[in-house]
Amino acid sequence: MKAFAAGWGILVLAVILNLAASRMGIVTWYEYLQEIPSAGLASATMRLKIIDFAFLFLFYPFSLGFVAVLIAKHFS
Repeated sequence: MKAFAAGWGILVLAVILNLAASRMGIVTWYEYLQEIPSAGLASATMRLKIIDFAFLFLFYPFSLGFVAVLIAKHFS
C-alpha cells in the first residue's frame, strides 16, 4: 500500500509541476528529451537556461523524492 500511495503522490505532483513549468516557460523533461535526438545531448543541455537546469536537475527530483518520503512516513 505504501508503494502504491507513493506512486500516486509522485504521479500527481509530477503532472502539477509539469503543467506549472510549461505555463511559466520552463523546459520540462518531455521537451528536453524530445530535443536530444535532433540536437544531441550536449547541445540540448547547453540550450537550457539556468532556471530550466535548476528545475530539471534540482527542484523536480527533490520535490518528487520529498513527496515520496512524506507519504512513506505517513504510512509507517
